[in-house]
Amino acid sequence: IRGPGDQTSPASLVAHNGVPRVVVAVNSELREVEVRIDDLPPGLRPPLVALIPIRGDIAPKVQELHPVPGASYLIGRFGDVDAGDYVVAFEAVER
Repeated sequence: IRGPGDQTSPASLVAHNGVPRVVVAVNSELREVEVRIDDLPPGLRPPLVALIPIRGDIAPKVQELHPVPGASYLIGRFGDVDAGDYVVAFEAVER
């Protein structure tokens, strides 16, 4: 996430071999990161998502993904995110 006024286009990881598509959108102005997983197979528990800063002086954040009524995706939002570089990590999901 960059400083105020900077916007970043959503990053998308395409589904492959049954792995759902992931979209990560950053809104620097609102200091928010949104993580979306499309079409999680039925019966799988949604994974936890961690937003892990590269810098050691910022605490990591963890979110649960929640279904969106009427949609086929799950979403998690991280608010009050400090400017910096981050890694988005997903809890392993067992089939």
